Amino acid sequence: MDSLSDWEQEFAASRKAVRRRRSTRGAITCFNTFLALAKLNLNKQYPWRSNRTPYRVLISEVMLQQTQADRVVKHYRRFLKEFPSFRSLAQAPQAAVIHAWQGLGYNRRALYVHNAAKEITRLYAGRIPRAPELLQELPGIGAYTSKSILVFTYNQPHVFIETNIRSIFLYYFSSLDKPVPDSLLLPYIEAALDRNNPREWYESLMDVGSLLKKTIPGLNTHSSTYVKQSKFQGSFRQKRGALLRLLSEKNPGCCTALQNELDISEAELQKLLAIMVNEGFIRITKTSVSLR
Repeated sequence: MDSLSDWEQEFAASRKAVRRRRSTRGAITCFNTFLALAKLNLNKQYPWRSNRTPYRVLISEVMLQQTQADRVVKHYRRFLKEFPSFRSLAQAPQAAVIHAWQGLGYNRRALYVHNAAKEITRLYAGRIPRAPELLQELPGIGAYTSKSILVFTYNQPHVFIETNIRSIFLYYFSSLDKPVPDSLLLPYIEAALDRNNPREWYESLMDVGSLLKKTIPGLNTHSSTYVKQSKFQGSFRQKRGALLRLLSEKNPGCCTALQNELDISEAELQKLLAIMVNEGFIRITKTSVSLR
């Protein structure tokens, strides 16, 4: 299948087949059969799926939070070239880590992976723990990411949900006529999970789910967790990203230069600086502003 219209027809036919089944078990079997066939047609290749190590998986999973896989690829390769291990990342200056993260957005994740690498090096001698509860004690690692790391690193059969998984289970296992909480989708995920090879099953699920979202937009609006994202242009998030990029690439130094470069008011700049000092991104002296 070469076009989205071909996939749209295939998705519609497979959804009809799944929902026609009289038992949950029959629906799950039908769904997994379609998933396996769709995966063969897609054959997605990503660098974090080859030469798989705990470090590479952790970095990729954090990068993939709120960022599409195809966009992550070049940033992932660049980041690993500069920081190839937990130890090298832990020993790097924070400013270098933020600089290497530029272009991915949601820059707080750079602080998370940097601090997580320090903790893993200090507490676990550069090895990630094999329990999700311990992983969740690391900076920036929540319930979903802790389980996805263990699935893709050690092939452990954990149940979790993220945006692509949510979309595909909403499409196949809900009527799409009212908001659906994750608590109603998780039992279907648990029932469908391939416990012999959860890693490959989740990869198939995410690849097919990503394509489904492109083919049939707006599926996540049927989730009770859905929150419409605010406009990026002119937002605080855009201004914060611009400031970090400016300090990382040019380092103009004083507040007046920053204000001119960013084209914002003095009040806006002072508010932005105060928040970013509190978040741990920057330091301010009497004469300069710089990355920490």
